[in-house]
Amino acid sequence: MKARHEWRPGADFAEFAEALGIDTNQIMAASAVGAEKVTVLFTAKADEYGFDYDEPVLGAILVRDADKILRVLGEPAPTQWSWGDVRTVIEEKMDEVERGDDA
Repeated sequence: MKARHEWRPGADFAEFAEALGIDTNQIMAASAVGAEKVTVLFTAKADEYGFDYDEPVLGAILVRDADKILRVLGEPAPTQWSWGDVRTVIEEKMDEVERGDDA
C-alpha cells in the first residue's frame, strides 16, 4: 500500500507545533496514526540565513492525553537525514516533474 502524501498549509500544523514548542514553518511532515497519535518530522529553528543544511531532521511522536491535548511522547530524536538531504531530494523530484519524468 502506497502512503498518501500531500502539501498542506502551515496552519494545518499549528496544534503539532504548539505541542513541540516550535513554529509551524519548522514542521516538514506529519503522519497520523488514527486520531490519537502523530509522528512529526521537523527542523531546528531557522536563523537569519535560513535553515542550516547540516542540521538533522528531528522526529517526535505526539499522543493525546486524557483531555485530548497533544503531548510529546519522550524526547524528539535526530533522524538519519539532514535538511540538506531533504532539500536535495525535493529539488530532484521537482526537476523530474518539470521534465515530465513523473508521468
